[in-house]
Amino acid sequence: MKPQQFFLRANDGARLHVAVLGKHNAPPLVLTHGFLLDHTMWLDVGAELAGEWRVILPDLRGHGLSDAKSDDVTMSLLANDHACVIRAVARQERVIVGGHSMGGIVAMELVRQSPNVARGLILCGARPNAETEAGKARWHELIEIAMDSGPAPVVEAFRPFVFGPSFAQENGVRWFERMANISVAGLVGSARALSDRPDQWETLRAHPNPSLLLFGGFDKATPPELGIEMKASMRRARLEVFPESGHVPPVENARETVQAIRTFLKRI
Repeated sequence: MKPQQFFLRANDGARLHVAVLGKHNAPPLVLTHGFLLDHTMWLDVGAELAGEWRVILPDLRGHGLSDAKSDDVTMSLLANDHACVIRAVARQERVIVGGHSMGGIVAMELVRQSPNVARGLILCGARPNAETEAGKARWHELIEIAMDSGPAPVVEAFRPFVFGPSFAQENGVRWFERMANISVAGLVGSARALSDRPDQWETLRAHPNPSLLLFGGFDKATPPELGIEMKASMRRARLEVFPESGHVPPVENARETVQAIRTFLKRI
């Protein structure tokens, strides 16, 4: 299934790209990609869900076909971008909001800013904690590397933390090459947003609506134990762990991810 492609303007004039699958009058489901990726990581999952849902796949600013505009990016700004997308494409309906990794952090920030926007929340390999001081130092180091040498060495630094061993061996090279296509401004802006991200544990504790937590058994960046802790802190959360997956279940285990999301959505 080929998605419809849209471009719209954020509040500061940045051009944002959105791909949409499904019928215009279907209930809206927003799924956002992670750091260094783009909307295509959700295409296989979205195509399967598009028979029942209007699946909205934004490119975060500085990723995919969305403008970087500048490298001064915050989670608040990215959440505002999402609000623009929802107003334009979902026509201000309450939506199911989901995201992978950085996209999940943006989803949490959107829910923190606008608690009534989401009637359901899907978080895949997404951390609710603010960055540690050691983590901030590492982000700043990666920013310097990117500014001096481009995205490729930063992607290489992330290589051990992305995919499970089986998928990495068979398909990793293709995905890492795509990740290295990000602009320096896009990478630096997103790294700054991740470094300075606010803590979202209280957002999760306060969220009253159903939530789905997706984690990979081989995920070194966000291990399944984090999912267990998140589920325990939330009111109506369901946890799914994919034993053979690394950090990106929608790519590594698309069929199982579809099943988990479809089961969750039927209960809302």
